[in-house]
Amino acid sequence: MKRTWAQKTIACLMCVLLILLAATAMAGDATTMNDGVYTGTGDGFGGKITVSVTVTDGKIAAIEVVEHSETEGVGTVALEKLPAEIIAAQGLGLDAVTGCTISSNGLLAAVKDALTQAGADIAQLEAISPEKAASGETVEMTTDVVVVGGGGAGLAAALAAAEQGADVIVLEKTATLGGTTLLSGAYYACGNQEVSKKAEMNDEMRQDVEDILALEPLNDDMARWQEAVRQQYDEYTASGETYMFDSEEYHMLQVYADGNFTGDTALIERYCSESYPCYLWMEDNGFVWSDEVIGTKASDSGTVTLDAQRARRNKGAGDSKNSQMMIDVLVQGGTNAENPVEYLMEVAGKELIVTDGRVTGVNAEGSDGTQYVIHAENGVVLATGGVGSNVDLINEYNTWYPQIPDDFATDNSAGVTGDGLIMARDIGVELIDMDKVQMFVYGTKYSMGVAPYVSNYTNMLVNNSGKRFVNETASDRELSAAMLAQDGYEVYILSDANGSTIVDGKTTGGDSVEECIEKGCLIKADSIEELAEKIGADPAVLADSIERFNAACDAGYDEEFGRTSFLGTEKMTTPPYYAALNHSAEHHSMGGIHIDTEMRALTTEGTPMPGLYAAGEICGGFHGDDRISGNAILEAICGGMIAGTNAAQSL
Repeated sequence: MKRTWAQKTIACLMCVLLILLAATAMAGDATTMNDGVYTGTGDGFGGKITVSVTVTDGKIAAIEVVEHSETEGVGTVALEKLPAEIIAAQGLGLDAVTGCTISSNGLLAAVKDALTQAGADIAQLEAISPEKAASGETVEMTTDVVVVGGGGAGLAAALAAAEQGADVIVLEKTATLGGTTLLSGAYYACGNQEVSKKAEMNDEMRQDVEDILALEPLNDDMARWQEAVRQQYDEYTASGETYMFDSEEYHMLQVYADGNFTGDTALIERYCSESYPCYLWMEDNGFVWSDEVIGTKASDSGTVTLDAQRARRNKGAGDSKNSQMMIDVLVQGGTNAENPVEYLMEVAGKELIVTDGRVTGVNAEGSDGTQYVIHAENGVVLATGGVGSNVDLINEYNTWYPQIPDDFATDNSAGVTGDGLIMARDIGVELIDMDKVQMFVYGTKYSMGVAPYVSNYTNMLVNNSGKRFVNETASDRELSAAMLAQDGYEVYILSDANGSTIVDGKTTGGDSVEECIEKGCLIKADSIEELAEKIGADPAVLADSIERFNAACDAGYDEEFGRTSFLGTEKMTTPPYYAALNHSAEHHSMGGIHIDTEMRALTTEGTPMPGLYAAGEICGGFHGDDRISGNAILEAICGGMIAGTNAAQSL
């Protein structure tokens, strides 16, 4: 039935009225907030975020971050960006800054806390969102080289390509450059003897050389490396020098052995041979290397004890964070190039463009919905990292561990979700070793920024039933697999007053013991019975586990799990007792895109995919079953240098 003119008019007026009412509701009632200055707190990535919020004339006039422990250049991006957006919108319905979700949520929680004190209707403010740019626009661009990923590998590739005279565009899906490299210690492994003169030799290191030379060679490459090291070591010994012996070939042998002899020997040789030229390249670009080296890191896999690898880890000189200095040098180099690198932030690569069998560009999408079609005249470099923040992709290939839970933690950048791996796989590029995932054993589900440990990592481990379940000195892979098999995949590392590492009220990682106890990630008790109750275990079960563990410590041998090494501080005898909640986290992906020694991506047929290169953790084959400390940054920076150079030259 048709409506009359009057009915239509009334309907239109009603629509207008409803729109006005909705607009009024969205705008909020300024009088609901009382003027004043209010302090609020929220939980960020690194700890508490404290803000001061000023309300004037019933409106949010100012937001100041008073205190925080967020990662510089990562979480701090959210702290810098969100306050202005909240004030402009006069609302709290904001999206988290890409790549800074935990920091964003912590900042928003702190502001909500403050505004609650001001009498605001938080639900009403959460319904108010800033206006977003219209989505659907398509931007078309053409350049020489497109780099997908703005972490260490991507930035190194961009700088290397720019040095060749190429025009370069970097796509970074998050709001900040640096990726997981920025979150790491950024220690760089280089086996050149000139570099290793920074360290002193000792008897353990000498034994390491002799042990690795005594191994039966498994192939011609390993035999050739061993022969080179024998000659080098004989010359070194004859010289009477006391600095630490090292060489590129010795580095190769250690990488191969620590990876359980499963790494690609051609890749191992390329990375280790190029480590010193890349070291000098970074130096030429303004990175100042320290005169010291970083120690206290043992072999990750437990296959061999590689004392020399600890002294091989190099860092930058200065008081700033090592990783920040490294990223700054790479970005500044790209910015200062004759053809400055263009960085597109919050723009994610979605699909590789293939023309007549060659990769010729990337389809991408901005966080505001803008579509990008970016053509690459010379080549595309994929440098999006591993799989750390994509549990589904980990489980798709996982054969090493029990099923990884959906809320599994990672110490990788939030942007590391395997985007480049999926893009490459979709066009027929081969992925190898994808089941090889290295875990950071001693993490926590609360935040990777919290370190609740107050003991050595060799202390007794129990599950939430109070039962010991593993040899605590096993490899990271074995420990993580055992932990994931426990109920709730959470375990506790125990210590008593004698074995505690607490200094000045701080944990091993420098966090406040009291704050860790408040968070629930560290438990303190005056008796074994109380400790058991607090972790939800049967006191009798926990007491029995501790009794048997103490006996093993006294005997120096553990019949139950075969442990033979004890520091002498692990026994549980003297209160107070501590239990640190332990939750393994994904740390590094050894697998990824199959590449050749020129960083060219290989198809499932084993041939190079024209126009496509890869660098950093997205690549597979170098590490084998495990990764030596310092090699991740070598793989990123050195691999990026090679990939960027070759992409610019259309190799």
